[in-house]
Amino acid sequence: TGSGPAAFITSVDEVELCTYDVAVCSPALCAAATPNATAALLLKALEGVCLQRHEGWWSFEFCYKKGARQFHVETVDNADGRKQAKVAAEFSLGGFAAGADADDDATLVVPEGLDGWDKARVEVEYADGTPCDVDVDGDGIERRRAVTARLVCGETNALTSVVEDRTCHYVFTVTTPELCGHPAFAVAPATRPMTCVPEDGAPRPPP
Repeated sequence: TGSGPAAFITSVDEVELCTYDVAVCSPALCAAATPNATAALLLKALEGVCLQRHEGWWSFEFCYKKGARQFHVETVDNADGRKQAKVAAEFSLGGFAAGADADDDATLVVPEGLDGWDKARVEVEYADGTPCDVDVDGDGIERRRAVTARLVCGETNALTSVVEDRTCHYVFTVTTPELCGHPAFAVAPATRPMTCVPEDGAPRPPP
């Protein structure tokens, strides 16, 4: 025994006579969080990553620090009779405009509960997308589609929610494990109540 992290045998399989596969779990093998890393530094791992979400007729795509789009895909027959997917309609929801560049976490990270949202997040803005075909404010001024992307700690890189919070403006919720190593995104471990029952014949505590 030592003072380091404990290790546990989680499974033993005899794959053939006298030959075993032993799975050992140890926190010593887990990647440690980068000390004092800012959220912006942690999110560099997402550069070049694109995520999609399909919601009925429309699909949405989020590309970190690049752009966002809304599109519809149809299956068509190509010249040799085989099926292929074709983008039948597409709108740009904007290119990267702001966010995720600040080195100061106090500027970049929106704390949990600050404005009623239940998770800490980093917000990334996408602007100047395809012109909106609706006069949003009735003033004759052309508005363009745009996105506010909210990046939160999650088990996988995923575009988990798309909400049109006002005409031609969308809020994307994006989960990523990259942020989970940052103190502002730490999640308390789940707990559950436990009831202890004495074994048969064991002394019971006084009432």
